[in-house]
Order: sequence, then structure tokens, then C-alpha cells
Amino acid sequence: MQKILNLTSKPSLTLQIVLQCSVVIFLASFIISPTSKIIHNIFYFIVIPSVILHYSEISFKDLYNKYKWIFGFLIYFWLSSFWSSNFEFTKTFGEFKNVLYLSFFILSIDLCLQKTSNDNLFKFLLYLSVCVSIVISFNLIYFYSHNSISTRMHGLFALGHEIKSVWILGPVAIFMLHYIINNDSDKYVALFSVLILPILAFIILTQSRGPLIALFVAVGVMIVKKNNYKVYLALGIFALMYLVYYYFVGHDSRGLSFRNDIWMHFINKSLNNLWLGHGILADKTFSKYGELFRHPHNVFLSILFHGGIVGVVLFGKIIIDMLFTTAKYTANQALSCLNIIMIFTLVCFLTDGNLPIDSPQAVWINFWLPVILIYYFKSNKKA
Repeated sequence: MQKILNLTSKPSLTLQIVLQCSVVIFLASFIISPTSKIIHNIFYFIVIPSVILHYSEISFKDLYNKYKWIFGFLIYFWLSSFWSSNFEFTKTFGEFKNVLYLSFFILSIDLCLQKTSNDNLFKFLLYLSVCVSIVISFNLIYFYSHNSISTRMHGLFALGHEIKSVWILGPVAIFMLHYIINNDSDKYVALFSVLILPILAFIILTQSRGPLIALFVAVGVMIVKKNNYKVYLALGIFALMYLVYYYFVGHDSRGLSFRNDIWMHFINKSLNNLWLGHGILADKTFSKYGELFRHPHNVFLSILFHGGIVGVVLFGKIIIDMLFTTAKYTANQALSCLNIIMIFTLVCFLTDGNLPIDSPQAVWINFWLPVILIYYFKSNKKA
């Protein structure tokens, strides 16, 4: 026990490397296969213990100052379990566990940022993007050598999920595109212009319409912010790829997938408990037209349903902080890129998704990670 206490009082260089490597492996693996249980175990059994061993370096006052609105949002929704209509005391522990997981994720990223220079972080993201592109290229070749081009791509290596994969790969594509248009003299721009094509192809072949729309909107905002011919060219390539796919595969027959009916159901249910919502434990399942629906397919509606207006205000505060901070420091390329990623994510939230409080999920990468980064940069005046 004394040895453990000594470790936490002054973490060694080895422990610092273990923490950074475990977070890097977790993030890299998560992007390639967001639903793999192995990746979750990396977080549970390596990342979390590494954070605990850095206990002495954690300033809870600084954490509160940086991320108080995130913690306020998480705690409020955990407390909402106590006024849920189907309240069970044992179920509150499950929700508390999810809040703890997200809290440890915040701690792990914060500790890594304290020990990592911006240049090293940027290089890691560049190398990660290259790896993702190569993996996707092999996956596309393998998958469509055994299936028709009209077959919907369901994540990488059959371990992913088409929507969760695109929610993660969308920000990767935006990061690469942002790098391409803002580094005219870089010798790797041509390489990245080629490597982004498999990622765009993957996004199209998943046939996930919400992320497709979100990507068009995000790139459109990039066009407005930076009037550069390469942005128009990138958007044109993406549109051309989709038109080619549309021509060979034909019109998607899924329609709106009952979105209007789902949304109206949850709006009407939310009006019954408008201020505090139905609580995080409330059952969302309902059936219509012989179909069973398990969630609102809209993150904002899910927050309204579970947390009411109070929950929406807390979530809105986080979003406003993100957008205002990234818009304020337009000269900072990192924050400029995070601004576009946040726009992509928020548009995705309009067409799909559930309450963003869970064990490791795609929303950790496309929402919570950018939020943590922006709050960290804002607090440390790195912008």
C-alpha cells in the first residue's frame, strides 16, 4: 500500500509515458473501431489506473475552473435519475458509472495536454490521419471485393457501426481538409489530398445521410471563412464522388426513416415534464407502424426529454462557449479547425443520436474531445 501511495505522490517518467501512450492507443483504436470491447477495456484497465496514479498532479480547483459547465451538466443528469418515473436505486449506480467514465476521460486528456506540446499533438493527429486512411483503403477494397457496391458499409472490420464510424471519421476528414487548405507550402499537402479520398468514400458508402449533410454544411462554413479555390475543389470532389455513387447505386429507399413521427412523439412527451424532464432513467422505447424505436434520433430532443429546459440550458451553455471561443480566435488554426468540427457534430446531433452521457462511444470523439480541448486552450490562454 505504501508503494502505491509513493507512486501517486510523485509519478515517475515511466508512468507519464504509460499514461500518454495508453491515451494515444485508446484514441487511435477508437477512431478505427468505435464499438470494439477491447478498446473499451484499454480505457477501463489502462487509462483509468494511469490517471489514478497521477492523483498528486491533479488540481481539482483548476479542473473546476476549466470544466465546471461539463461537470455541472453531467451531475445534473445523474441527479435526474432520482426523479425518473421508473426510478430504481441500483440503476443510479449505472448512470453514476457513466459520469465517472467521462470524468476520467476529461482527466486523462487534461493530464496529457499538460505534458504534450502543441507541435507533438499536431504531429500525432497527422500520423493518425495517415494510418486511418490506409486502414480504410484496405477495408474498402476487401469489403467491396466480396459485396455489391450497393451494400451499405457497416463500419471497419465489421466491428464498427456505420453511423458511429462516420461520426468519428467526419472530424478526421475535416482535420485533413483544414490542414490541406491552410498549408500551401507544405510538401505533404499533395499526399494528404490523396489520402482524404478513401475517408470521403467511406463516409459516402455508409449511406448515413445525417453525417453527409453535416459534412457539406461544415465544409460550406469553411468556404465562407476562407475563400480559397482548394476548398471549392475539395467540396466539388466530395460532391462528384457522391453523384457517382448515386448514379451506380440509385436512390436510397429509406426515406426519412420515420424521423418526423419520432420527433413529434418525443416533443409531445417532453411537454409533460418541460422544466426538469423525465429523468435519465426514463424509458424512451415506443412502437409505431410496426417498428420499435428506442431513442429520439436527435441529441437535443433527447436532452429535452430527459433533462427538460434546465438540461437544454446547461448543454446550450457548453455549445455557446465552444462556438464563441473558437470564433473569437480565428487566427489560431487549431481552434479554427475545432470550430468546423463542432459545426459538423451539431448538425449530426440534429438527425441522430441519444443522450451524450455513456461509456466510451463515438460522441466522446466527435463532441466531448473537442469540447475538452477548447476549454483547456481557453483556460490556459493558448489561443
